[in-house]
Amino acid sequence: MPIYCDPSELSVLEQQYQALPKQEPPLQLWQGNLSPEQLDLYSSFSDIEGPYDACGHDCRGYLGIHAEGLPEARAYFAGLLGVEQEEVLVLGNSSMEIFFQVCANALMRGVPDAAKPWPSYAHFVCPVPGYFRHFYALQYLGIRMHQIPLGKVGPNMSEVESIVQFDKRYTGIVITPLCSNPTGIDYSDAIIKRICCMKTANLDFRIFADLAYAQHHLGTPRKKQLPNMLELCRDAGVPDRPMLFFSTSKITHPQNGVAVLVSSKKNLEWFMKMQQAIKCGPPLMEQLRQVRYLRKEGIGVVMHKHATILAPKFEAVCQAFREEFTATDIASWSEPRGYFICLFLRHPVAHEAVEYAVQKGYIFADPREMYPNKDDIKNNIIRIAPSSQSAEVNYKSVKVLALCVKLASAQYQPEPKF
Repeated sequence: MPIYCDPSELSVLEQQYQALPKQEPPLQLWQGNLSPEQLDLYSSFSDIEGPYDACGHDCRGYLGIHAEGLPEARAYFAGLLGVEQEEVLVLGNSSMEIFFQVCANALMRGVPDAAKPWPSYAHFVCPVPGYFRHFYALQYLGIRMHQIPLGKVGPNMSEVESIVQFDKRYTGIVITPLCSNPTGIDYSDAIIKRICCMKTANLDFRIFADLAYAQHHLGTPRKKQLPNMLELCRDAGVPDRPMLFFSTSKITHPQNGVAVLVSSKKNLEWFMKMQQAIKCGPPLMEQLRQVRYLRKEGIGVVMHKHATILAPKFEAVCQAFREEFTATDIASWSEPRGYFICLFLRHPVAHEAVEYAVQKGYIFADPREMYPNKDDIKNNIIRIAPSSQSAEVNYKSVKVLALCVKLASAQYQPEPKF
């Protein structure tokens, strides 16, 4: 028998679901896209003050002297991220491209001072749930992934340490330490320190820290600041371990942002050798425009404008959840942070509930994508991305999702125990 409700209640839920009209065209709540209102914040900026950088160089042509990024851009992002300018490269628009290229280069040629490349059977530690693009990049490169459950302040470090300390196959860990995608948690300082200082069997081990949401908030500017991972690793005797990447994709434009790599000087020199083999240089004009925009407007002001647009959309989702689930014990949800809200289900029916919603024209992310190789053992988390739709559409869509969760929960039958 179903454990959520009796057969008569199940019948009512099925009737309610069948009575729902199909949404045409389908509504998309699976990806954290910027809304047109957010995109217009940057699109309206035109006061670039000419194509010349602070040294008088024309940024419209090839400038080999700025292959590492415009000096004023490197200085700006170094200040923003709390590191030194020589620890920063400012590149194209995609931080995921940087992540992919670093891993691919390590597999082909090895990291600095390595005796040989990463092995073809290289393994990564992957806290879950996590960002599906991290996992897809690693899967594409043939890197095996080991899931570690993500708690309220980070992964279980005793489990992480027990793996990497004795197994040379493990060459990296990928984390989103601030507003972790999708749960929105911040890693504690203690967890960050343990990741930086832990003993690893493989001396070429790297930390990949995605700082995509380091500047984001939904009304109250964030107080949590990331400890200086470069300093922590230097103090632990592993100065080349951290590779931090950041972009302005969720600050200005996803397609016209700039991406940043933060690491040791040795790592950056190694990375630039590959960059010089495949590119004539980064998009300097866009770097010039973005830095002048952020300096003139102020990063705090820009992020407050984003928060003003986003906050009502997130609140609409939470309001619908409160109305639908407060009187039940079948679901709870995460505090709105970053770009997502997670719905945590009592029963393992996340995939089934999302499929029901998709059939009615409401597109939520496949819950399995939050896990390496889509290996979602628990099947109990749904990710909602409210940013691209209006508050009204979010409210309507999540009401439908709530019905789908109730229906899938009512139909759930646990496996018999023997």
